Amino acid sequence: MALDAEGYIAVPPVTAFQPAFQAIVDDSIHQLRLTVGDDLHSLWVYGSVAFGTAVEGQSDLDVCLVFRHPLAPATRDSLAAVKERLTARHPVVSNIDVDKGTLSEVMDPNNLNTWGYWLKHHCRCLYGEDLSVRFNRFRPSKALARALNGDFTKVLDEYVAKLSCALPGRQQWQRAAARKVIRSTNMLRQDSDADWPATLAEHVSRFVLRYPDQEVAIAFFLAESYQPSTSGREFISQLDAFRGWLVQQLEQS
Repeated sequence: MALDAEGYIAVPPVTAFQPAFQAIVDDSIHQLRLTVGDDLHSLWVYGSVAFGTAVEGQSDLDVCLVFRHPLAPATRDSLAAVKERLTARHPVVSNIDVDKGTLSEVMDPNNLNTWGYWLKHHCRCLYGEDLSVRFNRFRPSKALARALNGDFTKVLDEYVAKLSCALPGRQQWQRAAARKVIRSTNMLRQDSDADWPATLAEHVSRFVLRYPDQEVAIAFFLAESYQPSTSGREFISQLDAFRGWLVQQLEQS
């Protein structure tokens, strides 16, 4: 992600949605508002659909929901059902990913480097209060990278469990796991690094410059992040090997 003239991480400009994705954006807003009702504080989109770089049939629709209060189990179940219906109704996206949090969690100072950064620099508010204006711009830092990706072991364990059980959606899980691996390499940055990668390709390029011996390994995950082609077993094998290496590097840094 390009830095602005003052050295802050840039805030992406708001552009019109690509015509092919307008219908699913509109339908999602309507259905999610209808399901959550007054407990919905704000609704956001992020990722390629949000900023006009999505590819039909390949890109996910990434949604973030902020609630006024924790949701009742029945409402959570209803949200899951809505997500399935929207995905089936709009094959223009490969999946719909929904992140959820309460207003108190979002505004907790302890979550500044996670929720605060994410809403300020990655999300686009489509309904409700635009909380991004409450946060200052962020500068690149090792602490920020670790706050955003420090959960990578837990997240990857969840993906491995799904792949090991041969649950439906193998390609979806492999693509998501590959993207998490790639973004997690940003934790290896130094405090003196002034850049801040945005795209997967940018993450890979800066990683290979510092760790050329890992070029083949990271290239595998970049390919899988776009079009998964290996078996679940082979993917898990590659994932475990690279994850072990990454953990070792983080322990030494």
